[in-house]
Amino acid sequence: MPYLATQPLSTAEQQERRLVTVLFADFVGFTSLADDLDPEELQLLVSGIFEDLAEEALRHDGTIEKFIGDAIFVIFGAPVAHEDDPQRALRCALGMQKLFAEHSARVKSQLGMRRPSTASWATP
Repeated sequence: MPYLATQPLSTAEQQERRLVTVLFADFVGFTSLADDLDPEELQLLVSGIFEDLAEEALRHDGTIEKFIGDAIFVIFGAPVAHEDDPQRALRCALGMQKLFAEHSARVKSQLGMRRPSTASWATP
């Protein structure tokens, strides 16, 4: 099971300001795919895609904050920071785009990822 951020990134006693990079990626074509597949097929496909996306995030030392509907929210720089966290997030996004293309070819559907959003921000 991939590492999920199950605890707040800092507690009241240990608050620290930290620069992190956030990657938010969601499906393109999910609604039409949901219309074309029966629920069991859709659930298997989505689970497989999320598993691959999670592995890609972990490969680049990202922390999976959560899955939101048909999207994944990944943080780079917390709980462990790297000087190249923004680059890690971008490499992860490129890897995720490749994974979407591979899954799209398998199901013969136009699956993809909206232009992934990455942003750096500080946690209070």
